[in-house]
Amino acid sequence: TSAAAAAAAAECTLATHGVNVAQGVKTAAVWHGDAAAVRRAVRVLDEFHALGNTGMFTCTEHLAGAHPSQGAELCAIVEFAFSLTTAFAYTRDAALVDRAERVVLNALPAALTGDHWAHVYVSQANQIDARFGVSPNIYNSDGPDANAYGLAPNYGCCTVNQAQGYAKWALAQVFEQRSAAATDHIVVASYAPGRYATASNASVEIDSNYPLSADGAVTLHVRAAPTRALVVQLRTPSWGDDDGH
Repeated sequence: TSAAAAAAAAECTLATHGVNVAQGVKTAAVWHGDAAAVRRAVRVLDEFHALGNTGMFTCTEHLAGAHPSQGAELCAIVEFAFSLTTAFAYTRDAALVDRAERVVLNALPAALTGDHWAHVYVSQANQIDARFGVSPNIYNSDGPDANAYGLAPNYGCCTVNQAQGYAKWALAQVFEQRSAAATDHIVVASYAPGRYATASNASVEIDSNYPLSADGAVTLHVRAAPTRALVVQLRTPSWGDDDGH
């Protein structure tokens, strides 16, 4: 009914907007260094808005519940992964990178074509249709083109924002903890291939096909800066064990 539609629209505010929620997940970590509060926020999203095993929560513009027909906006996927790695930078809680990996390695690539020239606005965990003009429209506030892959389906925001997803993920592989003492501290959070240097020219080069290689092999080439000591910490993924398996 029109009254029900009006009531539903009134509940759609910035507090329920999926991208805002994704951006806000890091707040407690940035302001207070509180990893527990971040994990609690993620648990609440999982309880009421889980999107399969993608690591994401549903938001068809606004939070959308756990019905399997709902999905996640690409902008929210990008922002949620960035919030999780930013929260890790402030708290060193490895579980946050575990979750970010699930998002970046599952939800993000599913929303893009292989050449990145097209994307889908809303990704479903088990999407069976990718057409423009889907009828009836099943989303609470997105339009009937949200399921289709294109240059700017439904709305143009994801066309701009999607490029940040892998770029910010690449920047989140290695963190530098600066110190006034003559020691560099490097934290390897994840293991995508690349070379990363500190302000003092210490470096870590990661040689891997993580997480796609059959044996999971990761090789690190570590070089300390002249006249400075170097401490390197490695994150062990939650799905591994102390023996590295």
